[in-house]
Amino acid sequence: MAKKDYGFSTDLLWETLWESTDDGLVIVDKDGIINEVNEASIKIHCINFKGMHISEYAKAIERFSVGKNTPAAVAELMISRALVGEKTQKKRWFLRSAARPEGYYSDTTGHTIRNEKGEITGAFVIIRDVTDFVRQEQKAQQNYKELLRESEVLWEAIPDLVFRISKDEVYLDFRIPQHEDLIASQKKLIGSRLEDHLNDDYGALTKWRKAIHQALESGKLQTTEYVLEFPEGLRYFEARIVPNGTEEVVSIVRNVSTQKESQKLIQESESRFRSIAEAISNPVLISRLSDGNILYANQRLYDALKLKNVDLVGKPTTDYYAHPKERLKVIAELRKQGHVYDWEMELVRPNGEHFWVLFSASTLNYSGEAALIATYVDITERRIAQAQLIQASKMATLGEMSAGVAHEINTPLATIRLSSHNVQQAWETKNYTELKKNLDLIDDEVNRTSTIIRQMLNFSRNAEQDKWEIMDLRRVMEQIFLMLKRQLEAAGIEIGIQLGRGKLPVYGNTTQLQQVFYNLASNAKDAVKGSSTRKIEFRIKRRKGKAIFEIEDNGEGIAPKFLPNIFEPFFSTKPLGKGTGLGLSISKKIILTHDGSIECKSKGSGQGALFRVFLPLKDNRV
Repeated sequence: MAKKDYGFSTDLLWETLWESTDDGLVIVDKDGIINEVNEASIKIHCINFKGMHISEYAKAIERFSVGKNTPAAVAELMISRALVGEKTQKKRWFLRSAARPEGYYSDTTGHTIRNEKGEITGAFVIIRDVTDFVRQEQKAQQNYKELLRESEVLWEAIPDLVFRISKDEVYLDFRIPQHEDLIASQKKLIGSRLEDHLNDDYGALTKWRKAIHQALESGKLQTTEYVLEFPEGLRYFEARIVPNGTEEVVSIVRNVSTQKESQKLIQESESRFRSIAEAISNPVLISRLSDGNILYANQRLYDALKLKNVDLVGKPTTDYYAHPKERLKVIAELRKQGHVYDWEMELVRPNGEHFWVLFSASTLNYSGEAALIATYVDITERRIAQAQLIQASKMATLGEMSAGVAHEINTPLATIRLSSHNVQQAWETKNYTELKKNLDLIDDEVNRTSTIIRQMLNFSRNAEQDKWEIMDLRRVMEQIFLMLKRQLEAAGIEIGIQLGRGKLPVYGNTTQLQQVFYNLASNAKDAVKGSSTRKIEFRIKRRKGKAIFEIEDNGEGIAPKFLPNIFEPFFSTKPLGKGTGLGLSISKKIILTHDGSIECKSKGSGQGALFRVFLPLKDNRV
């Protein structure tokens, strides 16, 4: 059979189509024998069928109509149908063979070949591999099914009314999960107009018309709130209206009556709170937890900060902390405990004046925001009086120390006097070696005397004037011992000192810590007066990132009933007129401001006492 017998006018046209197409081409004679198979067909099926009968071809490749599980019979093949003269048909198959066991898809078209007399002489079949396309289509359909399923779940979860409304304000359709929110029944609503159910008693109709018009004109979402009157009272709604093309809108309507009532209650509560806050004699402020910005301030706060014609709302609270990092400590404690009570804190007014307060705060929800409410009592005058009392106490202490210090100074002075005489003799005899030796000795004694005097001056000055710095706790203790040693020895007290080795860096106020250590030592000195054998031990340790200072005596001890009260202001177990009762109270406050702690242990009367101070080492400070 010549090429033209297959229906092609020239051999060139045949060869061009046969070799260039990606479709499989198969030619079968009238007896069902496959005469020609192009390379594309072999590539699609991974089998060369040339010379096979179509029944063998059908056995080699199993065919299933897409969507059916039964293999197709030979008579159903496009080749078979073309051989019996059926008109050109196209069919999609799922194919599977030993060469491609995973299966693949093809679109097959069969054409009948006839001679000049119109007699059937064979069939021409075109096979197109559509596996990739079908797989993608299946994936898209699966994704669509998943999306549809998720959308249906989401749709069912939405508690809102959903309306379709035409541009002519006619209700077209709606979804009603909450029938009680409908202004009319479903039967009356569909096909009716907005004006049949809404009115302008509360402006609902006007708001809806405006929103629909703006949505269709702008092509964007519109939101409106409106009120409807039901038999049991007013209900508040929020409508979100979006254009659905140019002829209609879709609106999601939510009943917000509960939220409105909650807002009303919140507003009433805030109004009552403001009335109470304005009547309180102390300053009150509310600030946002996240950034510290002020949300509310009563008039007393404006007065305390000496502000007029200034709005505090929106201002950061850190502007009024003398040490802004204090706020971080406040927030940390609030997150941990939920409240802060009577913290001593230094604040600063906008005019630069510093003042001290007892600060208290707790957390609350204010207008839907996490916030803190704070108040304070100004203790500036009390703190000044306390500082004056402390200073007076320190000066009295210096008086007690004067005898011991005088002895400490007298000894180097006597040495200087003798060395001065030796210098004169060495100068006359031109003994320069002896001259230098005595001059060096004089220099050492002068330095020793200067150190003693400097320590007394440091101890006597106001601690508030000292700056905070990193110090070596051992060095601070050595300076205290320099002033205490002679006084304790003169009282017949045996001193035990264990300062260990290495530096103990802590951050703080040197003079304040010296005052604490001296207060504890002075108490211990008084406690051992009645003991036959008097002993005080001073110890410094390092443990788990903390420096620990201990003073232990073998004195009269503290009765268990008094232990809980010994750090309270003006509490004292000493006779009337002996001490102010402030030493331990002040010491505890100083240690707390250094982020430390202090404790006392005593087995009871006559069994001594142990005071232990904990201070964080510099390496462990945040």
